[in-house]
Amino acid sequence: MLKRSLILNFLLVLLVVTGLLFAFFNSLNFLTKHGQETKVPKLTGKNMKEAIRVLENKGLKFRLIQPINPTKIR
Repeated sequence: MLKRSLILNFLLVLLVVTGLLFAFFNSLNFLTKHGQETKVPKLTGKNMKEAIRVLENKGLKFRLIQPINPTKIR
C-alpha cells in the first residue's frame, strides 16, 4: 500500500512539474516577443534632445541610466 502511494505521488509530482515546464516554455514566445524586430534609427551626430525626439517619433523609449563622461571614452 505504501509503495503504491509513493509511486502515485511521484507520478503526480512528475506530471505537475512537466505541466509547469510546458507552460513556462510556451509562454516565452509571448513574453519576449520572440521574432519581432524594431529597426533603431541612426542617432550618430545628433544632440540629446534631437535623438530623443527621433526615438519617440518611432515609438521607442529613451532612458539614460548613467551619464557618459566623454573624457573616459577610449
